Amino acid sequence: MEKHVFICKDDIENMLTAVFDAFSYRNKMNTDDIGIIVSDDGIIEREMFCDYENVETDINKALSTVDNIRNRLGEYVYDQSIKILCHYDTERVYTLFKFLEICFKKGGNAIYKLKNPYIMRAMELARKTQNETHLYLGVTRFQETYGILCATIEPKCNAIPIITGHFADRYPGENWIIYDKTRNVMAVHRALGSVELIKGSPEFLIDSKGFEVGHHDEYVDLWQVFFESIAIDERYNPKCQNNLLPLWMRKHMTEFTDKRVQQ
Repeated sequence: MEKHVFICKDDIENMLTAVFDAFSYRNKMNTDDIGIIVSDDGIIEREMFCDYENVETDINKALSTVDNIRNRLGEYVYDQSIKILCHYDTERVYTLFKFLEICFKKGGNAIYKLKNPYIMRAMELARKTQNETHLYLGVTRFQETYGILCATIEPKCNAIPIITGHFADRYPGENWIIYDKTRNVMAVHRALGSVELIKGSPEFLIDSKGFEVGHHDEYVDLWQVFFESIAIDERYNPKCQNNLLPLWMRKHMTEFTDKRVQQ
């Protein structure tokens, strides 16, 4: 019998649908010879004796997967599951599938059985996502453009599904946008409203409303002056600074536009 491989996109709903389809296929065909690969363009290195299927997003299947995880395994396992999907590993969905398979059999406490390679790998992905997204809670910088607070980030992991709740609570009365340049997707928050994910860049959204994207934010200058004024040259330690805040995270941070600080 050929191995059945599901191909899904880098999209939470699509990946949750893939998990649902994988469990359905396993139960129907009574086989564990299943694979799940993430590829937005569908281009993968195909192997012989494998049957490939592109996953179509089905919100009902995705919600069914979410309900099963929450009701049977609890909120903590669900939280870890989302963090696994937000990692960038191409086999993260298959890792989640095997992780859930074990947890459904042995209960939510199976999450602590780190001797199991699938549990260990799943928790490793969740931990790496948590570490990176936690940093973005502190390094995301907004600049005002005609009443809209705009921030650009380029995370390795899919940070937006995890960090937007924090900023929605922190700035509930503001119109703001967080743009993930890596995935070309925006989290758009309307004042006193909810957060919506939109494919595209802030320039497209703002231009469509007739705003000028290049409008200068005077608070940028004030923040840079403050950052420079509190610096102590005698304690300048780039090696320590790089350990605490990697260079690749600084590209869109207001205070690191000075070339001396970036090097």
